[in-house]
Parts: sequence; C-alpha cells; structure tokens
Amino acid sequence: MSRKNTFQLCLLALSIALIIVGSQLAVPLPGGVPFTLQTLIIPLIAAAFGWQLGTGAVALYLLLGAAGLPVFSGASGGIAVLFGPNGGFLWAFLPLALITGLDKGNRFYLTLAAGIALFLQLLLGAAWLAWISHLPFAAAANAAIWPFLPTTLAKLALVVALAPRLRAIFAVYAGKVNRGY
Repeated sequence: MSRKNTFQLCLLALSIALIIVGSQLAVPLPGGVPFTLQTLIIPLIAAAFGWQLGTGAVALYLLLGAAGLPVFSGASGGIAVLFGPNGGFLWAFLPLALITGLDKGNRFYLTLAAGIALFLQLLLGAAWLAWISHLPFAAAANAAIWPFLPTTLAKLALVVALAPRLRAIFAVYAGKVNRGY
C-alpha cells in the first residue's frame, strides 16, 4: 500500500472516529431529537477533505451503526435506529457530506453549499420524523427544525471559518506524504 493510500485510510478512520465522538456529545431536547455535534463535524470533514472522503466516512459510520455498534447518539446502534424517528437525520448525513464536499474552496460557495446542506439535513430529518411518527409536518418541524436553526447557523459559521484552515493543514501534510517524508 502506498503512503498516499495509507494517509487517506488514516484520514477516513479519523473522520469516522470524530463523527462517533460528535454523536456522543448529545443534549436531549423535549421534541425527541437530540442536539449533537455531528452536523458540525460532517461538513467540516467534507469541506476539508472532499466529498469522497466525507461521504465515505458517513457511509461507513452508518454501516457500523447498522451492524449494531453503539455509534449513534446515546451510544445506540442497530438497524432499528436507522429506521426509527431519528433515522431521517442519520440518512441525511450522506447528502450533507456530499453537498458540502462539492465546494471548490471559495468561501462564498462553501457558505452556500454548507448552508443548503445543513438546512436540507434538517428538512429531511423532519420529513422522516413526520412520516414515521404519523405527525403533521408542522408538528415535526416544530420539534426538529425550528429549535435547531440558531445552532445550525452557528455551525455554518464555524464550518466556513474552520474548513479553509483544515484544508490548508491537510494540503501541507498530504504534500509531505507525497514527497515521502
């Protein structure tokens, strides 16, 4: 295995570990949907390392959880979590990583991509919650969108501020790996 492949594999493992840690830093809310740091970590990973690594890390995270490992919020795991009330938020991590990772390094496009992706993640999660819980969408939105808008905007600001720095650090270390250091 080449140094570059080893480096990419290490970044993937680190990314998955960060997503798992972010899921465990959860604050339960009255609506049943906890506040976690995953929606900060996932767009940061995707914006810094690209859509392939970001989406791959999320896909592997979901597979680990589906296999029953306690990687989801509250140290839960299993296929039932992916198809339970919060499953839509978990599935929506895939487009969150994909869309955010497609930005081309421009701060405007990063803000636009991450903003759309973060709102889409909330929207898909609320739609799933409404469907699975047999709630009107307005009730699901009251539980799963509106309480999270202020923190989502704060996460967006952090992603836009931190992603270019992470990308620069990544470029330095990737260059060293390519040169054989």
